[in-house]
Amino acid sequence: MGINPNFPPYADYKTAVVDYAMKNSKSTSWYYVNNTVDFNNLLSSALGEVWTGTKTARDVISANLNALKNAWQGN
Repeated sequence: MGINPNFPPYADYKTAVVDYAMKNSKSTSWYYVNNTVDFNNLLSSALGEVWTGTKTARDVISANLNALKNAWQGN
C-alpha cells in the first residue's frame, strides 16, 4: 500500500489530531440535542436507585419513561 498524498504522514497526523484530542477534549453526550442536559439530569437522578441496588434499570426506566420522553422533547 503506497502513501496517500492527500493525508499527512502518520506521526504528524497523530501529533496534530490524536494526541491533541486526547489531551484537550472533554467528555460529552454522543448525541446532543437542545434538551440533552435536562434529559441527562432526569436520567441520572432516576438511575440513583439502580446504582444503590434498590431497583433494576428496567424498573426505573419503565417508571420514568413518560417523563424521560417529555424531557427529550423539551416538555
